[in-house]
Amino acid sequence: MEQTKQTDWKSALSAERIGLAVFFAFSLALLGGYNYEYLYKVQNCNLFLANKIFFNEMLQHSAGLFRYASRYLTQFLYYPWLGALFLSLGLLAIKKLTDHLTGTDGRWAALNYLPSFLCLLAQTTVGYTLYCNFESAFIIELELGLIVSLLLANAIKQKSNPIWLVAAALFCTLLFFAIGIFACIALMAAAVTWLRTNRKAGVAGIATAMLLQSLLSHISSRYLLNEAYSYAFFSPLPDSVYSQTFTLSLLTLLSIALLPLAYQATNDSKRQQSINIALFVAGLLGIVFLTNRDSNFKTELKLQHLTEEQKWEEVIETASKAERPTNITDSYRFLALHQTNRLWTEAFKHSGRLDTIKSPYQEITDLAFTPDLYFYCSLVNKAYRWEMEKWVTTGRNVELLKQFVKYALVRDEQPLAKRYTNLLKQTTFYGDWAAKMETYIGHRDQLFADYPSYKRVFDGQVNENIYTENCNLHTSYTKYRRPNEEQMQLRLMLDLYYLNLQQFFADFRYASDAYRHQMPVYMQEALTIYAMQNKQPELVRMFPVSTPVIQQCNDFFRELRLYQGHPEAGAEQMAKYRGTLCYHLAFCNIYDYKERGK
Repeated sequence: MEQTKQTDWKSALSAERIGLAVFFAFSLALLGGYNYEYLYKVQNCNLFLANKIFFNEMLQHSAGLFRYASRYLTQFLYYPWLGALFLSLGLLAIKKLTDHLTGTDGRWAALNYLPSFLCLLAQTTVGYTLYCNFESAFIIELELGLIVSLLLANAIKQKSNPIWLVAAALFCTLLFFAIGIFACIALMAAAVTWLRTNRKAGVAGIATAMLLQSLLSHISSRYLLNEAYSYAFFSPLPDSVYSQTFTLSLLTLLSIALLPLAYQATNDSKRQQSINIALFVAGLLGIVFLTNRDSNFKTELKLQHLTEEQKWEEVIETASKAERPTNITDSYRFLALHQTNRLWTEAFKHSGRLDTIKSPYQEITDLAFTPDLYFYCSLVNKAYRWEMEKWVTTGRNVELLKQFVKYALVRDEQPLAKRYTNLLKQTTFYGDWAAKMETYIGHRDQLFADYPSYKRVFDGQVNENIYTENCNLHTSYTKYRRPNEEQMQLRLMLDLYYLNLQQFFADFRYASDAYRHQMPVYMQEALTIYAMQNKQPELVRMFPVSTPVIQQCNDFFRELRLYQGHPEAGAEQMAKYRGTLCYHLAFCNIYDYKERGK
């Protein structure tokens, strides 16, 4: 009998170790592999400055000390695999601390993974919320908060007498102003464990935790920090406007507070072990199914990272691999083609139907995501405007500061460049970059020699003071009356990209003299199609439009008639024309983000 018990204990221990190993590998792969670019973006949207001013600013918010610590730790996601390693170890720590809180000998032992599962899910479902006045340090805050809460709960649960309860309540009161809701959740979790042995103490502890949370939130919001009560109550969780992330965070906290209620003595049956294994596997599958699996979102993040590093060939390769790219993805591909002087030879090489941005925030457009596109298209004022908009609405972060450094250097705004580099030099991982950029202040010629793309930005600027309002890149170009040759080429290409042949021909008249002797194939196609639509064959005779291009356009539209009303079949059957402007006009739908639901 004794030998059987020992065998069962060893079997359970072995199963526990295997479960922990599987979860660690799963978490590491999900965070460091699948969400590599996401983790890099998270730290890019974060800012930690090693000075007293920044520290005091953080203390002006509920759970300020905790936010300060989380922002410091978020910096280390600069190395996504290192960040994924520590996040995964933290999730294991949450699981082991949950075991200590609820007990490992319960019938439903697999439920002890629930806080770690929910935490991982909350961390990986942020998506486009990251752009939306969101505290990017959240993924660190939640995990660190769970660890602190569980450590505190395990310490408090050791005793359940009235004196101990008063002492625990006083201690949690002091901690509340540093760590927010995590303090009272710890007291509640400990009180729930008391219900097993001392029902009165458990009820008193739960009531005390709830009362403290309400009272301290009122004091903090009304008398100390002048914040909304709900903000102080749930801080440092995300604002409730981010409903999905907020709900997951709240469920994660409630799981550690309520899990002890699910405890039941085990009967060590093989059937029960099988049920626990099934629960564990179901939890992992649930994370896979519910996590953010928007491949276009991850592609966009990678393209932003590559653009930041000016790896134009990789931008083209990455964007071209997308099956149904978004407008943002396609725009980065066009930008990289422009930077490598291949825009008018390869722009429509991978043309196809575009997907919509799957963001839950309808008021946000791609303008908020991609101000760097405006910069590299020489619309520096426009880029500045959108980056400043993000600064005002989402607060400072290293990504914005890096962009401001580039803009100031290109425009030779030396005091501004100095101010931004001084801030970045106080960060952990961008100090060297800022020091390097600082050497270019007052030496713009050297900057242009080392970074030819910045020289191209400077040379391509339009010298017209025109207010372009909140319009997109295409509309911005149409505002200018006298763009230079390069800007005119971009303007013409955008006309074609947005399927506007009438606007193309109107703009082309201003640039036609430059193409009397030689003309890119896409322009030849555009003129041919315009002439066909408007029954003006003389147009193609006025410019060097080749006979093969005219024949190709005629053949394309002759075949296209066979698939009227069947665009999907037409796109597949006429794939031999892919890469031509004709194919783009017929089968590439440019979706308006605001109209995506129609």
